[in-house]
Amino acid sequence: MPNAVVVLIPEGKSDQLIRYKTARSDSSGRYVIHGIAPGKYKLFAWDSIPEYAYFSKEIQDRFNRYGTSVTISENNDTHSDIKVIRFDQ
Repeated sequence: MPNAVVVLIPEGKSDQLIRYKTARSDSSGRYVIHGIAPGKYKLFAWDSIPEYAYFSKEIQDRFNRYGTSVTISENNDTHSDIKVIRFDQ
């Protein structure tokens, strides 16, 4: 989906806001996120979401079941297809 908000949230460390990473998908629905520390994350993509709402524990809990678990290793490219979430669902 073009222009989706893609968010990578560290698992078990959601209070470490500096480790959150975001991107927007391009016109082909592809996205790239750089500068990710190794670790376990949940990957989300929303059709739209209020700015910074993904920092909220309430929002994370509400959409947790739609996230994709991802493990990032050092010096490793990871590819992941994810389903776009409607924020108003």
